[in-house]
Amino acid sequence: MNNRGHIADVGFDLYMRMVGEAVQDYKSGILDVEEKSLECKVELPINAHLPHEYVMGERLRLDLYRRLADAVSPEVVEEIRSELIDRFGPLPEEAAHLLGVAQLRALAKSLKLTEVVLHGKFLRIGPVRLPESLQLRLSRMYLGSLYKPAIRVVLVALPAAQSWAPSSTEAEMVDTSLLAWVTEAIKNL
Repeated sequence: MNNRGHIADVGFDLYMRMVGEAVQDYKSGILDVEEKSLECKVELPINAHLPHEYVMGERLRLDLYRRLADAVSPEVVEEIRSELIDRFGPLPEEAAHLLGVAQLRALAKSLKLTEVVLHGKFLRIGPVRLPESLQLRLSRMYLGSLYKPAIRVVLVALPAAQSWAPSSTEAEMVDTSLLAWVTEAIKNL
């Protein structure tokens, strides 16, 4: 068997082309510094959606939901808000709530959070690394809050006077003061 290697097997021109493509693939992998879009789960009992009467086409509604979910900054959400008002008129309450949730998600993504979830009597936020000074601040600002360093999760206690958890008889939640409280809690961390 002839031991001249791969060049002899495929021919010099094809070999050089294959090497060139491999180098290009390698370079594009190394030089591609654009960060993958961070997914962030936001689960709050807020009635937030685009009503069928406001945006008639299902495909268009789905595209708008996708764009809002992919928004990485509050400015992008504001551009979508302007587009909605320009194309469809004043925002109905549910659509305004949806944009508020999208603003919150964009803020969370900018802070590299992957979850902002109302869970019982707590707002679960993660992943978070809190130095001791911020842990003390958290416990002073939000009495009853917990920090779990092993799983990098903060459980921010809900205010005792406020109950945002939906009851079993309540079909939907429309109290948007929760949205403002959650945004403030995230900024305070």
